[in-house]
This record gives sequence, C-alpha cells and structure tokens, in this order.
Amino acid sequence: MSEKAKKIKPYVPEQRKLLRMKELPDILNMSKTNIYNRIKEGNFPKPQKIGGMSVWKPEVVDEWIDKETSKA
Repeated sequence: MSEKAKKIKPYVPEQRKLLRMKELPDILNMSKTNIYNRIKEGNFPKPQKIGGMSVWKPEVVDEWIDKETSKA
C-alpha cells in the first residue's frame, strides 16, 4: 500500500465533522478542478465559510451523491 493510501482516512458519514476540499476528491473520486468547475456551474453545492475555510456538511455531500447516482 502506498504512503498516500495509508494516510487517507476512511469517510464515515456518521461522524460529526465538516469536510474540506482536500477530502472531497477521495470521497467523490474526482479531481479538485472538476469539483471547482461543478461548483462554478452550479452542479455541486457551494461550500460554507468558517474562519476563512471552505467546508461542506457531510449530509450535503451525501445528498448530492444520492441525487447524482439516481440519474444513472
């Protein structure tokens, strides 16, 4: 297993925490650029700003995933 893979923490929706952009590519299996483009186009939820940080509530990301996968 690579060093990067060892450092990645598994996403557990039951945990009460906010998601940061550095975690989203692994959760969504898409690049940061793709995520930023989707935000700009209105196809991904905009982040909330807390103390200058961009964060997403896990349930908002989960809802987006459910919506996107139901289209398939």
